[in-house]
Amino acid sequence: MHNRFIIALLTLALLVQGCAGLMPGKSSRTTAGYHEDLSAWRPELPAVEAPADTLALQPADLSDSLYQEVSGRLNYLLDTVAAFSRQANRYIEGYSIQIFTGDSRAEARERMMDFLRSFPDSEPKLTFEQPNYKVRIGRYYSRLEAYAFYREVRRVFPKAILVPVRIYL
Repeated sequence: MHNRFIIALLTLALLVQGCAGLMPGKSSRTTAGYHEDLSAWRPELPAVEAPADTLALQPADLSDSLYQEVSGRLNYLLDTVAAFSRQANRYIEGYSIQIFTGDSRAEARERMMDFLRSFPDSEPKLTFEQPNYKVRIGRYYSRLEAYAFYREVRRVFPKAILVPVRIYL
């Protein structure tokens, strides 16, 4: 027990020593003695004097027409972005019940027919997402909404799961 304590203490001391940085103001490399004259390589540029009138600041004209023009352009841009967003996001995140996933199309169709025999009012959907066939039922907007039917499906298909899907509008 005493040896373990000493080993732990030494390990901690080495860890603290290893993590300690250099003292402020000191560097690991000394460059104090290094000096190189690069003036021979610098190009000589002629001095340019700016006229005095260009340096004076001109007061900005902040009339109401400028504000109306900017707000008009801003409203146009915001409307364009809103229209683009409406076109781009034509789906919402939702849930579906998946009763089968596998690489056999025949088995997927068989599971779909089994489901139709058990739940004739439902419409299962067979999809192919490479390399698997999937049989999914329903499009639900919330997990809670999907869970009621999911419990019934689990009695017949114990391997059924709730999966997040995109519901296109």
